Amino acid sequence: MNFAKAAGTTRLVSLLQPGPETFSLFDEVILLAEGQLIYAGPIDQVVDYFGSLGYSQPNTMDVADFVQSIATPDGEMMFNAEESPNNEHYTASSFAEAFRSSQRHQDIISELSSPLECNWSGKQQLEVIDEENPSPDTPGNNNNGLPDTIKQPYMNSFGTSIKLIVKRNLTLLKRDKEFLIGKTVENFGMVSNEFMMQAFLCVHILCSLYPLPLIYPGNRNGLNLLTVGRFSE
Repeated sequence: MNFAKAAGTTRLVSLLQPGPETFSLFDEVILLAEGQLIYAGPIDQVVDYFGSLGYSQPNTMDVADFVQSIATPDGEMMFNAEESPNNEHYTASSFAEAFRSSQRHQDIISELSSPLECNWSGKQQLEVIDEENPSPDTPGNNNNGLPDTIKQPYMNSFGTSIKLIVKRNLTLLKRDKEFLIGKTVENFGMVSNEFMMQAFLCVHILCSLYPLPLIYPGNRNGLNLLTVGRFSE
């Protein structure tokens, strides 16, 4: 996202159940329901737009989950007919019709109909940027306007990257102590059970190969010896 903004380019990304942190990185969102366009515009206006249709965002739901649930049957629980121009929960077709009648859709049509300020004559070469190697020394690249942080392929050294990854995983483990304790107990139980089974098997094999006598009180003439699997004479 930072590269796209610094380079002045546009990225179209399809997201499946994005987190709130990821969703907030984007400037605009395009929502589809059953193949029909129900919203296209800035992310910071999407809640107000669906609010005008009678849908309120629950306090326990972030914006990404909210906009994904509106066009589903679960969206009916967030619908308030008193604040909506419609008397019932919108379908995909009614959502699309409502958006086509909105001012946002009219602005998009007007913007698409206006002339695009771009040099198509080829006299001035358009800026070419290699995302894999955004270095100013690369032939054909003219990205002197990019920040230095974008031009460098790797900002952190190998050691710093390893340190950050380890720190991040330790933080994730600390957040779920109950799960970590449970998995530790479960793994300890599995290891203990496996160790006992292996030890019993080893003892059984050794006793079969090398019978060890077990001494128990016998008659007055001496002691009788009992071995595993057979008796001594």
